[in-house]
Amino acid sequence: MWQRGTRVIVRCYGDTPAVMLVWDHDERSVFVADEARFEKLRAGEPDAYPAGFRTYDVFQYDESIAAQMVGLVDSGGWDWSRLTPISEIPAK
Repeated sequence: MWQRGTRVIVRCYGDTPAVMLVWDHDERSVFVADEARFEKLRAGEPDAYPAGFRTYDVFQYDESIAAQMVGLVDSGGWDWSRLTPISEIPAK
């Protein structure tokens, strides 16, 4: 489905978007980390854990949207409907 290290955009607490990297997934959840935590996970550090999100709160990464993310959030122009939830992407 999604390989470890794939960039995604997740809907965090408060409806705030964040770019994360996939660590693992199952049928209903995707486990992600920011870049710093991802490197700790890869190094096997014992206190590094990924965060779990339901698939409907994880979206396919879009570089052009991600580049505008902070400005869109700050201006109130962020629109989740511009992104594709990974739950709607057929598994490979």
